Amino acid sequence: MKKLLCSLFIIFFTFTLCKAQKNALYISFQPDDIGVGLRYDRVLKPGLGTYASASFGNYIQGGYIKDHVKIATGAIAYAETGFVTLGIAYHHYSDNTIPIPIDKRAFEPLSIELGGGTHLGNAVVAFRMDVIKGTGVVEIGVNF
Repeated sequence: MKKLLCSLFIIFFTFTLCKAQKNALYISFQPDDIGVGLRYDRVLKPGLGTYASASFGNYIQGGYIKDHVKIATGAIAYAETGFVTLGIAYHHYSDNTIPIPIDKRAFEPLSIELGGGTHLGNAVVAFRMDVIKGTGVVEIGVNF
C-alpha cells in the first residue's frame, strides 16, 4: 500500500510539474518526527490553487514510531502577498513501541491540515498544522 501511494504521488507530481505554468516547490521539515519532505503548489486560476506533499520521518521520544509516512493534498486560497491552505493528510506508521498510553487519535490514518504562507520575491515561506494530531510542518520554497 505504501509503495502504491508513493508511486501515485510521484506520477501526480511529475505530470503536474511538466504541465504547470505557475509553480512553487518546497522543502519541508516536521519537528515532531524529524521528518523531511517535498511540497508542490500549482495555481489553477487567479486566487485558487492546489498543493501536494509527501514526507518521511521517525518519532524517537519516549519510545519510537518507525517510518512515519505522510501524504497530503489540499486547496490554496491566494491573497496579494500571502495564502491560506486547507487539506487532508494520510499517515502511515510501520512499527511502534510506546511504553506510555497515547490518545488513539495519534494513530488515525486521516487528518485535517490548516496552513498559510507568504511570498518574498521568488522565495516562499509556509507552515501547515495538523489540527487533529497537533503537529506542524515548516516549509521553505521557490516560485518558478
